[in-house]
Amino acid sequence: MRQVATLRRQGGALVGRVRPMALAPGHPLARARGAGNSAVLFTAGGRTRLHGTGAGRWPTAEAVIGDLFEVYGADAARLPESVRARFEEDGRERGEGE
Repeated sequence: MRQVATLRRQGGALVGRVRPMALAPGHPLARARGAGNSAVLFTAGGRTRLHGTGAGRWPTAEAVIGDLFEVYGADAARLPESVRARFEEDGRERGEGE
């Protein structure tokens, strides 16, 4: 099983979707391992596979938490205490807020 995102042009609109999919072992997206990412582009010119290392579990989680703080802005107090404490601790380690 892999988390697969698709983007298709339907009429004049782009339609995106993310869902878990069972992939055959030979499928180009099934070859990604660990923090690896793959993309397969289908165009009028044919198929192109792109691959490379992603950020990994913890950098991605930290980025999501940062995005939540951006969205919540002044309402960050609504986030769970454990999330706020970790974010504030990471900021102090980088010398922010001093």
